[in-house]
Amino acid sequence: MIVNVILQLLTQYGLNFWNRDFFNAIGRKDQAELLSQAFRFLPLAAASIALTVFSVWARMTLQRSWREWLSNRLYSDWLADDRLPRRNAIQGHHEAPEYRIAEDAKVATDLPIDLATGLLQSVLTIATFVGVLW
Repeated sequence: MIVNVILQLLTQYGLNFWNRDFFNAIGRKDQAELLSQAFRFLPLAAASIALTVFSVWARMTLQRSWREWLSNRLYSDWLADDRLPRRNAIQGHHEAPEYRIAEDAKVATDLPIDLATGLLQSVLTIATFVGVLW
């Protein structure tokens, strides 16, 4: 996922330079350069789309595998020491603990992955922006 974030940033960097060259060609009314820039855009757009699709796939795969591991761990802890028959002695609503465990595992795994990915992308974008302006 880290490599994907870096590749997405490099693709956006390339698209920014393409944008400059494209609009310069429009300003100069240079048809040959404009056609060249149009063909240069195709691999950049394809790379951007492919990296976005891979990013979603990788993030969801990581979330699912981490959630599966955590859920299995929580289920085994819940079922250890013969707790299931004793749960009737506990006050409160606990008719379906497996659903609560599944939901808690989802919340505990999805948000940290999104936060870490977003933070990494933001830090690298800021670093690139400062580097370009420097």
